[in-house]
Amino acid sequence: MALHADKPATLMLPPAPYAAALLGGWWLDRQ
Repeated sequence: MALHADKPATLMLPPAPYAAALLGGWWLDRQ
């Protein structure tokens, strides 16, 4: 579970589905 241990905030991320939605929106926004 240490794929992205570059930021301490990763330990306080929301549930997986919500985080995935945020990542998806951010990814689409940066494309």
